[in-house]
Amino acid sequence: MAEYFKPFLRDLLAQQMSRRVFRRHRDNIWLLGGEVIRRMQMDNRLRERPIEEVILDLIEAEGGPLLSHRETEAEQRSFDATCRKLFLFATGPETGRYVRNRNQG
Repeated sequence: MAEYFKPFLRDLLAQQMSRRVFRRHRDNIWLLGGEVIRRMQMDNRLRERPIEEVILDLIEAEGGPLLSHRETEAEQRSFDATCRKLFLFATGPETGRYVRNRNQG
């Protein structure tokens, strides 16, 4: 899963955002990874699917899943902002292979 997130995090670094903003996105990716792991533990069938499918089924253009840790509304909004960025990155013309293939088949 870490390998899946690396290109996105590198892209964020290339955008030269402030350290604070980058750390917030990095921490939100950590939360997303925890949510993926939690759901995979609850549903063994998810373990058989490619990680990019599992992640892209959790996030969308509007944000991510509701966090299970009872975060505040502000933390959920921050998490959703990161998930929106990841969704746009993952479905973009150069990296969106999964979404294009899924829509075709």
